[in-house]
Amino acid sequence: MTPTPPKTRRQFEADAQKAHFARIRHVSKTCNDDLALRAKLLARCAELYREDLARAEADYRKQQSEAGQR
Repeated sequence: MTPTPPKTRRQFEADAQKAHFARIRHVSKTCNDDLALRAKLLARCAELYREDLARAEADYRKQQSEAGQR
């Protein structure tokens, strides 16, 4: 069984982007009538995206440090 290659920084960022766009699609589909709610939820999506990017960077650095210790 071959080990899976380590993920690149770009792959971690792409995962965060996929989650971000899924959230935006969900908000767009569910909040068509209430624009104030839609704006609030989209702002929250942006906050979550920043958090996801920070987490992706931390996960990438953790992976790199673990690979360096092996």
